[in-house]
Amino acid sequence: MNKENLTRSYILKAFVHLLHVKSYDKISVCDICAKAGVSRMSFYRNFNSKEELVFIGIENITKQIKEHFKGLEVKNQFTFIKIIFETFGNLKNIFHSFENCQISKTLIDLSLEKLESEFPVDSINKTMKYLPVFYFGSLFLIIFKWLKLGAKETPDEMARLVCSLMNTDEIKMC
Repeated sequence: MNKENLTRSYILKAFVHLLHVKSYDKISVCDICAKAGVSRMSFYRNFNSKEELVFIGIENITKQIKEHFKGLEVKNQFTFIKIIFETFGNLKNIFHSFENCQISKTLIDLSLEKLESEFPVDSINKTMKYLPVFYFGSLFLIIFKWLKLGAKETPDEMARLVCSLMNTDEIKMC
């Protein structure tokens, strides 16, 4: 690892550590630099702002989610929902670190942008324009609540709950 990447790594690790002990809005760039053992100049040579650190964290979470989904066979809605809960359950420590950064809102906003780019509004009817957003938004809010409450239920239990909330018959297939 070269010196620049090492510095970036120290800064990111320091930021995540500070998120465990302070709320996001109470963390300054000076705090991050002190924890990482780097100067402000080094920080700004590598990052534009502390907000950029949040977006890098979100990108890392997104990569881990994509990686988890690779090679998995999704047979029905229940299986898909269960896999999502398993994935987010494995990332719960990261989510708790970023909880004070409004990561849930940022993730939902970024994901909805992606969803809308894949389902252009002018090519689908009104119901289909809002249905994916409805399911996606609802599911993620449930996931974030589940994580905030300590993820005590298993992914299987949560998938069954979500399927029952969606009034789907697919639950009977499991």
